[in-house]
Amino acid sequence: MRTWSRTSRLPRDANASDESNLGLESVDFSSRKAIMTNLPIRLREVLFKPYPWQLDNRSQQLGLLGTLALLATLMILTAEVRRNGRVALGSAVPILYVAICLLVVYSVSAGNAGTAFRYRTHVVMMLVAAVVVMRSRDPASTVQVVDDSVGRVPVSPGSTIAPAIPPGTP
Repeated sequence: MRTWSRTSRLPRDANASDESNLGLESVDFSSRKAIMTNLPIRLREVLFKPYPWQLDNRSQQLGLLGTLALLATLMILTAEVRRNGRVALGSAVPILYVAICLLVVYSVSAGNAGTAFRYRTHVVMMLVAAVVVMRSRDPASTVQVVDDSVGRVPVSPGSTIAPAIPPGTP
């Protein structure tokens, strides 16, 4: 059994050289220029792998569920931004900053596809949080409460309320 000392180093591609069809592409992160050149490749792999044509076993099929969850979240996020624009983005920007930073850091540090799948769940949860914040700040989705003589009735903005007691009854 080999023991590791402080001076021992793992090979640079220790986890990236697996033989599965989901192995991440070997990229060079040794300099700033190499990072800027190769980061988009790794971002794409972390976000969208496994592709639907790469499903050889149950693990990869479960990984596809994560990809589909990410795509659904991105579609909802895009729809919210298109619907409410700056109002929606204003409250969610801090969460989106954290999600983007996590994605970049995870893309650089992911050694294999399995690790990337686990990292991606953190990014998806941050995006879901951004969607929740955007939807909670949407004035069209809030409900007003109107107090009448019978009780509290929830009312959507712009709707009219029929009286609970018909006029003319004591």
